[in-house]
Amino acid sequence: MAEESLSQNEMDTLLTGLSSSKLEAPFVFNEADVVKYDPLKQRYMAQKLPTLEMINDSFTRLARITLYNFLKRSANISTGTIRVIEYGEFLQSVINPSCLNLVQLKPLNGIGLCVFDPDISFLFIDSFFGGDGRFEVGGLAREFTSTELRTIQRILNLLLLNYQTAWEPYFPIEPFFVRTEMNPTFANIAPQTDLTTVTTFNIEVGNIKGRISFCLPNSMLEPAREIISSDSHAISSDVKSIWYESLKMQMSDAEITTVAELCHIPSTLQKVLDLKIGDVLHTELPHIINLKVEGLPVIECTYGQKDNRLCVRVEKIIHNFDSFTHLT
Repeated sequence: MAEESLSQNEMDTLLTGLSSSKLEAPFVFNEADVVKYDPLKQRYMAQKLPTLEMINDSFTRLARITLYNFLKRSANISTGTIRVIEYGEFLQSVINPSCLNLVQLKPLNGIGLCVFDPDISFLFIDSFFGGDGRFEVGGLAREFTSTELRTIQRILNLLLLNYQTAWEPYFPIEPFFVRTEMNPTFANIAPQTDLTTVTTFNIEVGNIKGRISFCLPNSMLEPAREIISSDSHAISSDVKSIWYESLKMQMSDAEITTVAELCHIPSTLQKVLDLKIGDVLHTELPHIINLKVEGLPVIECTYGQKDNRLCVRVEKIIHNFDSFTHLT
């Protein structure tokens, strides 16, 4: 087999490349430009939490009433966006001096944070003692006094009850207050790189604005992850029972039409058209007739008269209505 020779154009190209001093620089791999990819982290950050959004909306409505009773004036509270961020990033967003309240949500394991902005903390304290909260915080990073801590813990316990009520239809929890910290260094609920789910509630009372934030580690929420990320809005068995009893009570008052068919005479269209006034149709009346609801026979009856009124007497229940109580 003859060897294939290079064409003149291929030889010119080869000679030009060898004589050229310009060589492409090899690709330089810079480790500093490499971003670590964590599949678990990306899954959490991309996951939507529709049930948790419903819980937060319910908490907002309940907290609005609680704050009105505590502050003796209207408080505008709205739910912010649910964020899944690293715990260290959350601490960087905390305003100094904030009130960091460590809480437990039994049966969930671990500790979460309920953070009050400084303006909101001092508003609660001043309002409790009859003021209106109109004073300068001045960025003074000082420890709360024991009296101030008791006041903050009092409103915190009320808000935790609201949070418990908001969670109850989906995943019953029982919040417990652990302690209050001013320094984020001592509020170590998770490693700095661990993911947390953060919900911020924006509060506005007059000219005073601030935030209350719930920061819950994802490891803490893991037992309830399927529920809070589900679109089906699973409801606890106790709530299902209450809902079912209420529905059954309302359905018991629904009006229905019962029909007792005394006889049935087969015929043809021509015979019906030929009928005249005074014609007699011969038939044999059955001894047992069916009482029907929407065409469905439910009771076997006999018929007769009582107190000069036509009536039917129940002889046999065809459908066992007690079986419907097992429907969920």
